[in-house]
Amino acid sequence: MTDTRRKDIRHLIDQVRRILLDQWDPLGVGGMPALADEYDFVLGKVMAGLAGSPSVDAIIDLLTELERDYLGLPVARRDLSQRAASSLAALRRASKPWPNTPTHDPR
Repeated sequence: MTDTRRKDIRHLIDQVRRILLDQWDPLGVGGMPALADEYDFVLGKVMAGLAGSPSVDAIIDLLTELERDYLGLPVARRDLSQRAASSLAALRRASKPWPNTPTHDPR
């Protein structure tokens, strides 16, 4: 992998991280700098979920699943998922080619 491609992937991961923290944020930790990495453990799943150019509804389903199965939240916040899913879908459409499902940040 070239250095340029590595930088592009890091940039995409950072954008996804920001969307999760600023728009989705079901735990409400977005305003706490010490918890800026709170959703990093689901980044690989989100990146993989975006690989096939999914619909906004499919991304909402993914975020809802993550809230329930990974964060242990009893009720998903569809409003948060909708906003984040729209941004993630727009990012996916604008980012071609999409990386081969990174499971960690390649820093």
